[in-house]
Amino acid sequence: IAMECLFVSSSHYLGDFRRRAGAAQKLNIEVQDGVWIGARSIVMGGSKLGEGVVVAASSFCNAEVLANHMVGGAPARTIKVLDD
Repeated sequence: IAMECLFVSSSHYLGDFRRRAGAAQKLNIEVQDGVWIGARSIVMGGSKLGEGVVVAASSFCNAEVLANHMVGGAPARTIKVLDD
């Protein structure tokens, strides 16, 4: 995990018109073996980074990334499928 990465494991449900920030919710983040997360990337709750994933610097991960994939961007998208 490179410098200045953020793991955001909580959020809020959308409330009604009187208060949009509703009740808090906790969201798990799973990072499997051999993952490389580039500098200043953000990994949101509910994300799962499979084995051997590479996350490019300054990426925004908010979903599952399959094993041995390189992702980048905001939101993160597959750049390349890596060899096992």
